[in-house]
Amino acid sequence: RLDGNNRHFSLSWTIGVTIEINVIEMTSPSKQLVLNIAASIAGRFRGKTYGLLGTYDGRTDNDLRSQNGSIISSNGSLEQIHKNFGVTWAIDPSSSLLYYEAGQTPEFFSEKNRVFNASFIDPITTNNSTIHNSCNINATASPSSWNLAQRTCYYDLFMTNDMNLANASLMAGNELLLIQKNQRNPPSFKSSL
Repeated sequence: RLDGNNRHFSLSWTIGVTIEINVIEMTSPSKQLVLNIAASIAGRFRGKTYGLLGTYDGRTDNDLRSQNGSIISSNGSLEQIHKNFGVTWAIDPSSSLLYYEAGQTPEFFSEKNRVFNASFIDPITTNNSTIHNSCNINATASPSSWNLAQRTCYYDLFMTNDMNLANASLMAGNELLLIQKNQRNPPSFKSSL
């Protein structure tokens, strides 16, 4: 099933898989569109996944697995995780299955990724009351108690100073948390219908 409008798309399957795509218009540092993509799967897939999103087996110590299968410690620095985990999942331009508009090629995006200069500042270590309020975070709550939506909102607002992006991240994160809650016990359907 596909639901959506010009800014939000929800793809869901009766097997218990949902993908949410939100188109976010950023205003800072420049006006541009960003895709916020989230995936959620039902509990019956526990222990049956492998890839960029982890193994979904209840263990957090093996979720950061590079494309070649090496497990990366989640205790590493943001830079180590980026280089040893994230970069390994970059799409090989020679085997891309994505569609490209005229004037764009897999090589174009591969080069953009290669020259991208990531920021490795951990904003969670700062205590910004304005961001706490904007992201619905209790001022006395420790970062370890923040939910996914709050962490994403805080990071995005800290890094971009873009309230549109932060609000969209908070909404998308809260949507994902609701989907995860609802997928814990999805309804069963008779395949003969």
